[in-house]
Amino acid sequence: MTLAKTLAALAAFLILIPSCFAKDETLAELKGRISENLTSSKFGDVKIILPASGEKSAFAIYAQYVFPNFDRAEFLKIIGNGGNAKPPDSVCAAFAEYCARRGLEFGETAFAPDAARYYLSCGMPLAAHALLSPADIEKFTERAEKRKSAANAGAWRGMLEKNKISVSGNGSGVWLIISGFNKFTGEFMLRGADAEKAFWITREEMESLPAKRFFTVLLAPSKKAKKSGEANSLKEATDNFFASPEIKKSEIGAEPQ
Repeated sequence: MTLAKTLAALAAFLILIPSCFAKDETLAELKGRISENLTSSKFGDVKIILPASGEKSAFAIYAQYVFPNFDRAEFLKIIGNGGNAKPPDSVCAAFAEYCARRGLEFGETAFAPDAARYYLSCGMPLAAHALLSPADIEKFTERAEKRKSAANAGAWRGMLEKNKISVSGNGSGVWLIISGFNKFTGEFMLRGADAEKAFWITREEMESLPAKRFFTVLLAPSKKAKKSGEANSLKEATDNFFASPEIKKSEIGAEPQ
């Protein structure tokens, strides 16, 4: 082997070293990193900046946000070993196991507006799954365009009362990411794989979504959750955390001036 080829091989090896010995983040490190991904506006919108991605799955984008070095091959292998479970259960069970291997907890929770705002204000998005048709999503995205022309949040809040949306209930299962909120208007921002088609939805509309389910990575370790990521334990821990007095009393998202 010539000197040039030897040096080239050595350089390639050195490039691989960081990924081979990459250390998983602790919960504290994760919280510190994601807390820097927030942006706010005079309109009162608080948004999480998600990385640009060519992914066609919103859940894959969510996973890559939590784990910048997300190991897709390992994740798919876990799904393959999961038996006959169907989405979204198969995906969630696999991701719970993936998180558990790295000292984190992931599980299903009921939707609680104050708790959701707390998580979002910490930089942690929530994953959502619901039955929506392309026509349903188009209604929301069209209203989102109108939102951009509102003079201020107060004006838009008044317009929302006249522009409520009901979904058909005939859609198929889709993954969405809850990645923003506006406490003054009572809205939450959702997006699929295409960030350009993000839309805003009220709490009432969120609660009326057909077959809605919500999931999150816990920002506080639960005492009852098992290392295996048992769904019931995680749900109980998440719901208890969301219902804590500190969360209920929090005033996240200042009213626009």
